[in-house]
Amino acid sequence: MADIVEFSELQLSERLGSWRGQEIAVKLFDYFNKFAEREITHLARLKHENIVKVYGTSRAGNDTYLLMEYVEGGSLHDFLHGKDQRKFSVEEAINWAIQCAKGLASMHSMEPKTLVHRDIKPRNILLTNMFRDLKICDFGTATDFATYLSNMRGTPAYMAPEVYRAKQYTEKCDVYSFGIMLWEIMARKLPFSHLPNPSNGFAVLGAAERGIRPPIDDIRPDCWEEIKHLIQRCWHKDPALRPSMQ
Repeated sequence: MADIVEFSELQLSERLGSWRGQEIAVKLFDYFNKFAEREITHLARLKHENIVKVYGTSRAGNDTYLLMEYVEGGSLHDFLHGKDQRKFSVEEAINWAIQCAKGLASMHSMEPKTLVHRDIKPRNILLTNMFRDLKICDFGTATDFATYLSNMRGTPAYMAPEVYRAKQYTEKCDVYSFGIMLWEIMARKLPFSHLPNPSNGFAVLGAAERGIRPPIDDIRPDCWEEIKHLIQRCWHKDPALRPSMQ
């Protein structure tokens, strides 16, 4: 479990704060429920350079605060789709992908139970070190399991078909999400934006279930063919044919 921090030690300002001389990110849970407990429990288990670090929790009245590492570069989503539109090379994109894969691999290899994120997407990837490094965040949908999962969690555009069908699924659902996100990085477009109604989550899920994927031809022309092949393997409809994050 995460360490307990005395509330009097904190200096808070909206989502940021300071504790023992260091800047921290703060997530407020207005009430402590099973989802808050799950996120805190899972983050406390994770120790990896590509996963946001948790320092502890603090309580004040009915409020619970999760104290985390502050990652100054913002989300990968904002980097890709924000107004600044910074340029990046294929090599930089591959570096992000490798770091994300390492973070996921550490989760998927945890013992005694594998940890599955279930909501891998650019909004849950934070950038740091002049946008060179990344950290996976937001473990509110994460879960551990001994065999298989069967409840639907995640964001429609990144959700594997087997999750949408509420069938049994494994950590390979994270591999599917990773493939969609890697396409988004290489295309710099929102996934499934080519559909007539991309804002309709059920329409997106239905399209994915029918085997429709974001257009591979929308990927930037300097992207390596091996990366295109990897993306297609990751988002394969059959989880058994997807690679592992190892």
